[in-house]
Amino acid sequence: NLYEFIKLKEYFVRFYFEKYSFQKILNSTKPKLMYGIHYELNRGILKAFLEYKQNNKSENITIQHGVFDSEYGFTEGFGSDLYILWGKYFEEVRERADMYNIMKSPPSKTIGNPKIQQLLKNHRLKISQGKCKILFVSTPKRPNDLNYKSIELFAKMIKKYDLEQNYEIIYKLHPAEDLTDYNKLLENNFINKIQLVKDGNVFELLEENSIVIGTVSSVLIEVISIGIPVIQLLPELCKKIDFDWVKDGIIATSN
Repeated sequence: NLYEFIKLKEYFVRFYFEKYSFQKILNSTKPKLMYGIHYELNRGILKAFLEYKQNNKSENITIQHGVFDSEYGFTEGFGSDLYILWGKYFEEVRERADMYNIMKSPPSKTIGNPKIQQLLKNHRLKISQGKCKILFVSTPKRPNDLNYKSIELFAKMIKKYDLEQNYEIIYKLHPAEDLTDYNKLLENNFINKIQLVKDGNVFELLEENSIVIGTVSSVLIEVISIGIPVIQLLPELCKKIDFDWVKDGIIATSN
């Protein structure tokens, strides 16, 4: 249909713009090493680098940027010569993911999570100045609409028990989301627009008496390491995509 044609056209326009723009950067800088997180959203950049490698000695290292599951296959590291993993747990997930992919994942090395290591070394939680914060961390869009189900349930619970009287409620959007994704919840008065936070570091929003709630997000794992209580909402949705964190000890609740 017309909508699909327009989206496909947009994809290829962006793909070739990225490819030719990045080719110019590579040819002018001639890098011996390229380091990044993934190319899932920037296939044109990956294509440019792979073509550059055909005539130049250069390597590409990518590092894990978030949690991933095996059901949809491992795609973060595709195109890289070495993929850096956070830990043994993700080594096992990656091995299961290889069973779903025709293309096998690249060689990997496990070194830990640099962000968490830096947080443990330097981060100091702010002293609470007011209400306890309840921070809902969003999840990128999934085919089963997992994110919307979780947010809708959470927002309805907040309204039903009038929790805004005693708690400061914050919805931290995933970088892949847009404020317009929340129009339905805003129109139904489940969420106040002032509660939505799109940009910025999630850790800067946290205080000593904060609570973090979400369904599938690397933030849930990361904030536990700095002593913040975490509740996983609707864990049964996560089992469908190979995130059974309940068996690993995370506190969870469902309806």
